[in-house]
Amino acid sequence: MNKPGAGRPKKVLDEEQIIELASIQCTDVEIAAVMRVSVDSLKKNYTDIIKEGREHGKSSLRRAQYKLAMSGNAQMLIWLGRFYLGQKEEINFTSSEPDVRALLEKWNVSATKKSDFEIRKDKALDARVSLVA
Repeated sequence: MNKPGAGRPKKVLDEEQIIELASIQCTDVEIAAVMRVSVDSLKKNYTDIIKEGREHGKSSLRRAQYKLAMSGNAQMLIWLGRFYLGQKEEINFTSSEPDVRALLEKWNVSATKKSDFEIRKDKALDARVSLVA
């Protein structure tokens, strides 16, 4: 029978380093490799710390994205608008092909009836087809 306290001593890890690694969204395997412990030991003893670090990292990333958007970064404004506000972009494509249905089928876009799409004439383009949601 084993004596109490027998076996390998518990390795104490730098919790700040674990939080820092988790905040940049390192996987459990990556954190375990850096800390030189098994993934099982890491999960068993530091799960709450890893969760804290990952959540901190997510909020930092969200803050950075918001700052980019507020500074006028158009791509970030569009992405955040789509994600948080449900904004959608009208799908447009151009063609000189007369058969719009054939073009839609070619591009795997389904339109079940004529009212599902409209054709607008444009001076510079033969036709612009806009899918109407």
